Amino acid sequence: MKRQSDNTVVQKRRANRAPVKKSARTADPEGDSALARGIRVLRAFRAGDSVLTNRELAKRTNLPKPTISRILATLTELGCLNYIEHLEAYKLGGALIAMGHVASANFDLLQVARPLMTRLAEEIGLAVGIGMLEKDRMVYMEACQGSARVALQMRVGSRLPLFPTAMGRAILATMSSDKRAALINKYGPQDSEERTYTERAIDRAAAELDRCGFCTVTGEWDPNINGLAAPLLTGEGNFVLDCGGPSYLLPPNRMQEEIGPQLAKIAKKIRESMGVPPGS
Repeated sequence: MKRQSDNTVVQKRRANRAPVKKSARTADPEGDSALARGIRVLRAFRAGDSVLTNRELAKRTNLPKPTISRILATLTELGCLNYIEHLEAYKLGGALIAMGHVASANFDLLQVARPLMTRLAEEIGLAVGIGMLEKDRMVYMEACQGSARVALQMRVGSRLPLFPTAMGRAILATMSSDKRAALINKYGPQDSEERTYTERAIDRAAAELDRCGFCTVTGEWDPNINGLAAPLLTGEGNFVLDCGGPSYLLPPNRMQEEIGPQLAKIAKKIRESMGVPPGS
């Protein structure tokens, strides 16, 4: 009976794909600083965005157009954005690209993880990535593509929803109960039935992590996509190693018997290389 109820919730969530409007409780404080607003504008750019117009940035950041115009002028002057005159739009500038390369070069986790991820992606033919939490999304910091011609294409900077993905549930399952409850209260479903389903799903992910070292999600974010993830609790923050792909390339038995154990083994190697104590 419980399983039937859970399936009903999944179907209900798939049928209501329209984005939920943020309520006043999730809005940023009115008194946020100019620096915070500038960072909000930069974060509005997503993987695959070539350029964004003033209007698009205003819509994504929920900032007034006059405020956006002032911020864009400052960011352009600093080299963080480039203005493309014939398109009347902006793209990320060289100053940000340079800072990103410096950050990546000095980020020990990526240096340790990249060769292990590349090898696994080549062996299994599917994408392997590392993500971190950003508000109500998981953001890819590194992505290694597999050889499969039809597969889930991950890019650095790509964002996935927090609650219905293996990445999200892996990081939620490793949080303290207070921090997890705060995130669910702020970003989670408002419907009581969906909230209960979300909490149970995270509990199942926690049990799976304890048992196997990884957790799986089948067709909840997208009915044709499956995924699995293993947490990386390092001295540089909480991150997640994941693998995702079409369900016909990543069926449950392959996740459980082949790829999951490999993912957990690599996650353990990364943690050991980063000096994380066993059992952490």
